[in-house]
Amino acid sequence: MTQLVHRQPNIDFTGVPARWTRNIEFASLFTAGSAGAPAVEPYLNQVMAQAKPLLKPKDRHLAPEIDLFIKQETTHYKVHNAYNAELRKTYPFLKEAEEAKRADYRGFLANRSHKFNCAYAAAFETLALSMALFLFEEADDLIADADPRTIAMWRWHLGEEYEHRSVCHDVYCAIYGDWFFRAKMVIFTYRHLAAHNKRIMGALLQQERAAMTPEELERSLARQQDFMKRFRAFHLRRIVRLLMPGYNPGKARAPRGLEAALGLYAPG
Repeated sequence: MTQLVHRQPNIDFTGVPARWTRNIEFASLFTAGSAGAPAVEPYLNQVMAQAKPLLKPKDRHLAPEIDLFIKQETTHYKVHNAYNAELRKTYPFLKEAEEAKRADYRGFLANRSHKFNCAYAAAFETLALSMALFLFEEADDLIADADPRTIAMWRWHLGEEYEHRSVCHDVYCAIYGDWFFRAKMVIFTYRHLAAHNKRIMGALLQQERAAMTPEELERSLARQQDFMKRFRAFHLRRIVRLLMPGYNPGKARAPRGLEAALGLYAPG
């Protein structure tokens, strides 16, 4: 397990462009992810806080990792709150999307077992690891002209997703250890996140495309098709591995550029 570090990025998002890269089809996916962050991060923190007293004595070494996980995730959603405030000036529907996702997680906490929520958290974090690998190693051409503040934020955020990639998985395995249920929850979580992202991306691209010429629209649709084919191919290969009984996110190699991205921010 990589040592977790709590950092406090000080990024001024004033005037940050909502259209933060020329490829708006690619940008729409990450914008959807940012819209969901203020909902999902507090949910994950609640689930992990509930898990701490359930740890057996032999697994108490996970408690400090849970504490650091919660600190990292708390900073994540605070930073995204500031970033999203700027995005909503262009895409006001993001606020409603955030509230819809928050309502889902309130329902999970109220109506589902801790086992369900802990498995969701483990699945979410392993899928976030896949997003980190994609951004750091597969998206150079997609972010070549991107807004530097937005990319710095995502590299920091997803870099820390790599750092705490094992926490929720290890906690779930320590408390429940039900591989088959965990595998089912990977599929459930992927579908749940994909449905939210699809709605947000659809609204965003509908707004952007309203002013496009027929030729621009054709190019936009082609870019979206190309990007999503590439994105799904990358993730679906990894998801197959996530379903295996012996899957361990702690063994995932560090993505290229991780140290430089996280080295910009001092522990805090």
